[in-house]
Amino acid sequence: MGYMKGLSIGNHTPKVSGGMFQIRASTYFDLSAIPDAVERAKRRNLMEAAKDIWTTARRSMKTRKGPSMAGMPPHRHRSKRPGASSGLQKSLRYAYDEMNDSALIGPSSVYGPGIADIAQRHEFGGTYPTRNTRRRTRKVGDAGEMLIASSRGGRDASGHYHPAAFRNWATAKKIKDSRGKTRIVVYAPIRTEAQARRANEIQEELFGASQYPATYPKREFMDPALQAERAGIPRHWADSVK
Repeated sequence: MGYMKGLSIGNHTPKVSGGMFQIRASTYFDLSAIPDAVERAKRRNLMEAAKDIWTTARRSMKTRKGPSMAGMPPHRHRSKRPGASSGLQKSLRYAYDEMNDSALIGPSSVYGPGIADIAQRHEFGGTYPTRNTRRRTRKVGDAGEMLIASSRGGRDASGHYHPAAFRNWATAKKIKDSRGKTRIVVYAPIRTEAQARRANEIQEELFGASQYPATYPKREFMDPALQAERAGIPRHWADSVK
């Protein structure tokens, strides 16, 4: 189901397992006489407890502009698409895990393979390799950067010098690089491996490395939801089997 955390009820201690909240129920009496009723009640109670945590986690994400403060649950951002909701909040699900006889609560990868990574960065914080969204990998057959022109001209992928008049080509564009400086870049079809290498070199000069380390502060939303509902979880087992 993607990224979630782990908790047990009874005399167990909470533990993190694969990033999922996992709720288990422990019983302290002989089940042999009423196995069916107990199993039905246990599954129902686990799902009710999971729903409480799920509801609290969803409600903790407030609709705001920009990122939330460090230590606060992530903000829910309005989508520009009609009827769409925040990806992380929408991805929260809870379900019964028959194999492990437990309930799972947390973001589901059904909403995209990247949702687990997003959730982990918020829940635990830390430094992660982050893709540079401005970088492109050029290859033969693409249209790509041939040279960066200036008042002194520039050299193409073959090393040939071109005068400043090159700036006036129809395929020249003004691009802001990663430092905010405006550069004049000439584009053309990439026909050779040498041109592809040069285009990628220009890409790196303009926009930096394809990945960079980014540090994320903790913006927990699952653990606070668990702590808020923890004291009330046992009530679901009160008079469960009559």
